[in-house]
Amino acid sequence: MKKIIKKSAKKLSVPLALFLVFSGLVSGLYYRNKKRNEPPRPIPYENIAELGGEIERLEAVEKEKGITWQDGYRLGMAYLYTRRDRDAVRTLAEVIRLRPGFSVAYESLGMAYYRLGDFEKAKDVWEKSPGVDTPGGEHIRELIGRAEKKIGYKKRALQLEKIIGEGNAAWEKRYELSTLYIGLGRLKDAVVTLEEAEKESPRSPELYDTLAQVYAMEGDFEKAVKAERKALALKPGDEAIRGRLAEMERLKEALKKGGFHRQDKK
Repeated sequence: MKKIIKKSAKKLSVPLALFLVFSGLVSGLYYRNKKRNEPPRPIPYENIAELGGEIERLEAVEKEKGITWQDGYRLGMAYLYTRRDRDAVRTLAEVIRLRPGFSVAYESLGMAYYRLGDFEKAKDVWEKSPGVDTPGGEHIRELIGRAEKKIGYKKRALQLEKIIGEGNAAWEKRYELSTLYIGLGRLKDAVVTLEEAEKESPRSPELYDTLAQVYAMEGDFEKAVKAERKALALKPGDEAIRGRLAEMERLKEALKKGGFHRQDKK
């Protein structure tokens, strides 16, 4: 009986060993494959220096041996956080090439294009996102709507620029164009256009009110207060204008006293 058990044990030992080796191999492949396909986890950054250090680390890895699509996404997001939008476009486009099913990368790449003012490309990227037609794609569809609105602004701005360039426009056209520039984030162009409109119509409270707000967005509270005071003088009963003027005066004084600092624009 003992001999039979020993013989059976010998017969089972080889298949059992092979099974264990094969199981270990499959398990290793499974977890390695899982890690390779696992979406990157968001990394919280405590400060800008920490974020800069992460960019340097990932750039070094990319230069030396290339990086995974997960680290590529982390690098692309770090670029976005630091307003390096062109670098973000390059990196996130590569992530999508490597991992076309990763819908979050489409949202981020579209945002980089959006911030660069290329609303057409932003819309195209968002429309191609694998998640756009899913129940959770409402946010992406909302972004597409925003891009379409900006594209409409650009088309109308081009029309008005042509009309004004031909010398056939009243001040109202310049005012409309300035509001489109504001919507497109072209604040300096908005200021120039509003100042030109002011020469043609120095009696519009709406014009001065808008000009004051653009000056404020540009950080020039001296001019903002002057323009808002003109708006209030032309429309003294407007409480909204009065409130904005009070806030601009407060910010102007705070700036003088060092209550806050302007951010340097690059």
